[in-house]
Amino acid sequence: MVTFTIEERAAITSTWTDVDLEELGKRGLARMLVVYPWTRINFKMFGDISNSAAILANPQIRALGKKVASVLGNVVMNLNNVEGTVTGLAKWHADNIKVDPEHFKHHRP
Repeated sequence: MVTFTIEERAAITSTWTDVDLEELGKRGLARMLVVYPWTRINFKMFGDISNSAAILANPQIRALGKKVASVLGNVVMNLNNVEGTVTGLAKWHADNIKVDPEHFKHHRP
């Protein structure tokens, strides 16, 4: 179970208020596709994602990135139940696109 101190919760939630969901999502998803190019296989229906510029310019990447950032916002609003908040999403990814659910586990040092 993920637990946060009062100070950590305050820092996370106050920082999140300044987040541009579209920009964060687009850049986060683009970074995943550039750093881990094998993940592109799951997005081939998005058209040209052959390089960084094409990925950043892709409207489907931008839309999905915003959706991902919105889910992260939901997690921020539910810091006392992070696992429960992402369980459905992890199951959907495992069942529909065969992403290993281990990728959704949160590991704190």
